[in-house]
Amino acid sequence: IASLQAGPDDLLETQESIALVHAALSQLPFKQREVVALYELEGMEGKDIALFLAIPEGTVWTRLHHGRAALSKKLRARLQKEPQQDGEPR
Repeated sequence: IASLQAGPDDLLETQESIALVHAALSQLPFKQREVVALYELEGMEGKDIALFLAIPEGTVWTRLHHGRAALSKKLRARLQKEPQQDGEPR
């Protein structure tokens, strides 16, 4: 069980990853951000998000698709800029 416990370096890396995702998420347009957050972070179903936001379910899926694509692009760009521990860019 000791091997399942995270060390300080692992916790720091996790915190940095969470901060990176939150920063990228905050850069999305509001309508995409709210759908991505409700689906990915809150675990809501598409039909429930549609009811909650009073929009068609197809709109939920479109916003989720575009939001995920933009989030992925932002994260990839950020990770390519960050140097690895050996000083080389990723």
